[in-house]
Amino acid sequence: MKQYVINSAAEYEALFTRQPRPVIDFQAYTLLAGETRMTSGGSVASQVVSYPCPGPDYTFAVKLSPGVTQAITEVAYFAVVPKLPAGAKVTFDVQLLP
Repeated sequence: MKQYVINSAAEYEALFTRQPRPVIDFQAYTLLAGETRMTSGGSVASQVVSYPCPGPDYTFAVKLSPGVTQAITEVAYFAVVPKLPAGAKVTFDVQLLP
């Protein structure tokens, strides 16, 4: 499982080399991204970013649905959120649905 909190164009370009990439204004936004290997294909069933108010902790909750193939697949998930404050902690809560 790979998880990223991306706050700059340099980080974004280093991680995502495929062109074209969507344009993101990293002065105003943060990109949360992850990738989970699944052995039966799969897809994102839901994803939600939440945070308690006040507080510097964020949760990126992702639910993955299994597929019906026997292909090993990297399922990717992304969220563009308002720029996270310095020191913000992001927890990735990735669950595989039955």
